[in-house]
Amino acid sequence: MNPVNAISRLVVVAAVPAGMAALFRPEAARDLEAVLELAVTDADGRRATRFAVQVTGGRLVVQRRAAPEAGARVAISAGDIARLALGAVPWPALLSRRRLELSGDPFLALRFPQLFGFGER
Repeated sequence: MNPVNAISRLVVVAAVPAGMAALFRPEAARDLEAVLELAVTDADGRRATRFAVQVTGGRLVVQRRAAPEAGARVAISAGDIARLALGAVPWPALLSRRRLELSGDPFLALRFPQLFGFGER
């Protein structure tokens, strides 16, 4: 991996919990009680850092760990999650280009972008 890409990925991975907390929209969570797994990958998708994203009672808890109990999973590269968070690219475009992968319960997976207002900026 290119050293610049490696450093960029480390910065993005370190920022994920605080970034998700800042973007979280409790009103979008409503009655959602779920655990999702977010996998932030390197550019070629070979290496991933996993986060357990728990939504309970309108609150968000993000932990840097795998989430085998997750009802849905989201995989995205570090560069694309940064672009998504900044509103530079809409999530449906990433999904259609296979740069965002959603798996597990499709209804839960499709709620993930709504919890953070992705695509609304």
